[in-house]
Amino acid sequence: MKVLRSLIYREVILAVLYVTLAFLALFFFFDLVDEMRWVGSGNAGYTAGRALLFVTLSIPGHLYELMPIAVLIGAIFVMARFAQSSEFTIMRTSGMGPWLALRTLLALGLGFVLLTVAVGDYAAPAADKFSQKLRALTGGQISSGATGAWLKEKQGEHSVAINVGGIKVTAAMVSGALLNPERMTTIALFQFIRHLQANGQAAQKYEIEFWRKVFYPLSCLVMVVLALPFAYLHFRSGGITAYVFGGVMAGISFFLLNNVFGYIGTLQSWWPWLAAAAPGMLYTALSLSAFGWLVLRR
Repeated sequence: MKVLRSLIYREVILAVLYVTLAFLALFFFFDLVDEMRWVGSGNAGYTAGRALLFVTLSIPGHLYELMPIAVLIGAIFVMARFAQSSEFTIMRTSGMGPWLALRTLLALGLGFVLLTVAVGDYAAPAADKFSQKLRALTGGQISSGATGAWLKEKQGEHSVAINVGGIKVTAAMVSGALLNPERMTTIALFQFIRHLQANGQAAQKYEIEFWRKVFYPLSCLVMVVLALPFAYLHFRSGGITAYVFGGVMAGISFFLLNNVFGYIGTLQSWWPWLAAAAPGMLYTALSLSAFGWLVLRR
């Protein structure tokens, strides 16, 4: 069994790595083309090298967003290829039953969960925070002096300046003001929510984002469970593409539903944890149903 698990782990990890690199290269190209518009557009300090740095700093954020869909595509491709080449049939005759296969993929999915947490809570927020500060300094929006640090922003014909040096603004509060909620760490979101509640401000949007931050890495487990039934299908020659495409569409629908539930939860004042967890629970139920029907009953 150790040999079979090592084979599955190696093949899935390599497939996920290839898919991730392909997606990141595509996003890097599009971001670079978009960023190059601002080179030489009135700001002498904004050079091509600076634009390249900003695009590079966006990679951890893209990696966090792409991780579950890359896990889904990579796992589906490997499972479908095992089925087409009858390798998985050999694994089954060697003693790999359905529950062992499920535990094997869940253990692998847990590794991807931990990687997603590390990227989403450490690498992406740090890179995005550095990018925001660097962009503000490049544009002349932040200055410092004897009275503290000043954040300046022009809004139409008016210029707004805020001093953040003379008051107790924690790092989490500054992150909440400068970063998008999805770019904040889980701890920073929790602290910012408490800050808003203590000041009598609406925190629904940030509460939903907090719970999405908690449940989003777990979607990697949903993706590997969704991919497992593909190993039990019987593919004709050349028929693997349609099944892989169908699995990818199912994964994309999961992320669309995840965003829709977030907006609906904000508008309808749902419980934040329910708005964040509902898509994952729904697709987990569908994945386990497909697993039970294709694997256990057939």
